[in-house]
Amino acid sequence: MTDAPFTGFTPEGLAFLRDLARHNDRDWFTANRAVFDDQLKPHLAALVRAASTELERTGSALRGADENSPFRLHPD
Repeated sequence: MTDAPFTGFTPEGLAFLRDLARHNDRDWFTANRAVFDDQLKPHLAALVRAASTELERTGSALRGADENSPFRLHPD
């Protein structure tokens, strides 16, 4: 799904985010990392690409990069 268009987040990805709000700790995340990697990360990258494309189309100087625009998962 690397260059796929943004079509929204999967139900599994949204459930992951809801669960993350209740279980915001490293152990839970580690146990559920595959859901993040498979169901959220590619869709989030597609959203960043879509937003950047639209910003460019409107003449905005703002841009995002799907590799580093999303927030860090494990802040120090």
